[in-house]
Amino acid sequence: MAKTDDENAPELPSILQRLDTDEYDAPPYDTTQQQAVVSVAESGENDARAIRRNLGDYWSSRLGTAAGLRALNEAFGAEYYDVPNNVYNKFLNTEPRSRFARRHIFHTFVRRQVKKSTPA
Repeated sequence: MAKTDDENAPELPSILQRLDTDEYDAPPYDTTQQQAVVSVAESGENDARAIRRNLGDYWSSRLGTAAGLRALNEAFGAEYYDVPNNVYNKFLNTEPRSRFARRHIFHTFVRRQVKKSTPA
């Protein structure tokens, strides 16, 4: 796993983290999931450096989640998660990436928020 600046920082995007409790042990990664973990871990440090964030902040951000989802898509050989190729590729090929992300990603692809229904 890649090292982070903070010992409490995540080591992977949240979509790829295994979570367990005192009553439940998370199952191990299968072979395909392990491919996604290795792929995203290898590119994470360079991607975080390119947008001037530490690795923990990158994994916790939308971009880290998008990288994890794209890695799952590649590992499984199918498009399960819709992360637009053209926008992601432009992001990877643009300098400075932080400016591109602020202008074209953060305000366009917002996180979905679930709202509680209000009684009528």
